[in-house]
Amino acid sequence: MIDETYKREETLLALKQLWALIIKNIRLYFRKGPVLIFGFLFPLFITFSWMIGREISLARLFIGITSMAIFFTSTAISPVILPWETREKGLERQLVSPTNVTRILGGIILASTLVSFITTSTLVLALSIGMGITFSSPTLFMVFVGSLALISLVGSLIGVLISAPPTDQLPDIMTLATLLKFPLVFISGVFIPIHQLLPEAQIAAWFSPLTPFVDAIAACVGEAHVIPLPLNVLVLVAWTLALYVVNMILHRRTMEKRFSH
Repeated sequence: MIDETYKREETLLALKQLWALIIKNIRLYFRKGPVLIFGFLFPLFITFSWMIGREISLARLFIGITSMAIFFTSTAISPVILPWETREKGLERQLVSPTNVTRILGGIILASTLVSFITTSTLVLALSIGMGITFSSPTLFMVFVGSLALISLVGSLIGVLISAPPTDQLPDIMTLATLLKFPLVFISGVFIPIHQLLPEAQIAAWFSPLTPFVDAIAACVGEAHVIPLPLNVLVLVAWTLALYVVNMILHRRTMEKRFSH
C-alpha cells in the first residue's frame, strides 16, 4: 500500500514537472526571433515563390502549404531551447530542481508539438474552407488530423535532435537546422508528387520522415499516393519511436558536456 502511494505521488510529481516545463518553454521561446523567422516567415515566402506563375491544382497546393507549415513550425521551436538555456544556465537550475533529462526533453518536445499542431491546424482549417478541400469520409478526416499530430511530434523530435551538440551558440544550431530541413522538404514530394519522381528520387524520398506525411495527406484528399494510407501512418509512428530513442541516447551523452563548456 505504501509502495503504491509512493508511486502515485512520484507519477503526479513527474506530470506536474513536465507540465511546468511545457508552459515555461511556450511562454519563453514561442516569440523568439529565430522561431518566428524559421517557423513562419520562411515557409510563407517559399510557398509564394512556389505557387506564383505556375498552374497547380488546389489539392496539390493544399498539400504543399500544409506540409511546409507543419514541418517548419515544429522544427523551429525545439532546436533553440537547449542552446539558449545552456548559455543562460537554465539547464543547471532545472537539473537541481530536481528533474531529469527525460522530463526536460519531454517538456521541449511536447511544447513544440502543441504549438505547431495548434497553429498549423488553425491555418489548415482556414485553407480547407477557402480552397474547398473536402474529405470523402469522417475516417479520412480523423486520419488527417492524426497525421498532423504525428508529424508535429516528429518535427519536434528532429529539432531536439539537431540541438544535441553541446553548444550554447544558437547560430551554429540554426545553421545545422537549415542544412537539414531544406533537403528533407525538397526530396519529400512537397513540390513534385512522389509518383512523378524518378525511381532513384523515390527511393531517396523515403529517407525523409516528411514523405509518409505528404503521401498520407494526398490519400486523404483524394490525390494520387504511393503506398496505402495505414502504412503511411505506421511509418510515421516508426519514425517517432526511432527519433525518440536516438534523442534520449545522444542527449544523455552530451548533457554533462554542456556544463563543462
